[in-house]
Amino acid sequence: MKVADKIAKERILAKIKLIRASDGKGNPNETKEEKKAAIDRAKKDFPFMVQRYFPHYATFETPDFHIQYAKMVKKDKNFRGFCEWGRGLAKSVVCNTLLPFWLWLNDEKVYMVIIGTNQSKATQLLEDLRLEFENNTQIISDFGEQKKFGGWDEKLWQTKNGNFIGQSLGIGQNCRGLRVGPLRPNYIVVDDIESKETISNEKNQDTLVRWIERSLIPTMDGETRRFMQANNAFARSEEHTSELQSLACIS
Repeated sequence: MKVADKIAKERILAKIKLIRASDGKGNPNETKEEKKAAIDRAKKDFPFMVQRYFPHYATFETPDFHIQYAKMVKKDKNFRGFCEWGRGLAKSVVCNTLLPFWLWLNDEKVYMVIIGTNQSKATQLLEDLRLEFENNTQIISDFGEQKKFGGWDEKLWQTKNGNFIGQSLGIGQNCRGLRVGPLRPNYIVVDDIESKETISNEKNQDTLVRWIERSLIPTMDGETRRFMQANNAFARSEEHTSELQSLACIS
């Protein structure tokens, strides 16, 4: 086994272990009526949704700026903005896992594309939600098996009924004409794509911006076109850092 493959396998097994660590913590005697009520509440109540389906992430109470951001994105089907929080404040978890799942839970058809510095990095980000659909016992208990055999490639996968599609791409890759059947992307996350090459070279920055504006965003042409960029917030003072942490979105 190649070293890279071994590392990837260990990473995936660690994520599955994290997901399954919450097994058995729900209510084993939950009635059909109680389950329906809980699902209905989860559709409206973002913190409750996190607690029910992702307790392995909910080690602390959901912060207000997560809730504010989630409500903004859910309300606006043409949302565009920056998820610009400090390091360790769960930008990727919220944008790549919790939020798209919440939209799917609310009966939206989601075609999510995650953009990373390269496709390998983007695929690592995409696998978080794929592994949840595949291994999360609460999701499976409430909605049935989601893994679609023959359509579960790590770089492009879709749930059994086709109502959720996930795809990974690296920056600059050809993205024109992205489509799965009649569906085109409607939820795009550009996740921490800054690198030494872009930070130190304005020409590279301009090239990246043109690719996002002229190639990536136009892949969305339906009534739902959510776009967000997740980046660390860089601050020169503790006071400024505190202010940024309280913001849900800067657009």
